[in-house]
Amino acid sequence: PFGDDKQWVCYGIASPDTETLMRGYCRVNSDVAADMERLFSDDRKLSRATLEIRRVKDGESLQFEITRVVAEDWVVAEPSVDKS
Repeated sequence: PFGDDKQWVCYGIASPDTETLMRGYCRVNSDVAADMERLFSDDRKLSRATLEIRRVKDGESLQFEITRVVAEDWVVAEPSVDKS
């Protein structure tokens, strides 16, 4: 499903709970693609992020669609609560 590189951009995804490298795809020119590009600004080759991913029908076992960049690190900060 991700064979057309004019429609999909691919990123290697590593997870701290496995040594297997996965592949995450997002649609070219999408909001998610812009978020991913921002993660790799300044010519960074590696970046940490918390991603929302999903399996896609007919995708290989290590292929996922990146549906959202949740946080630009491994920690998701909750908005502060005003207790006044």
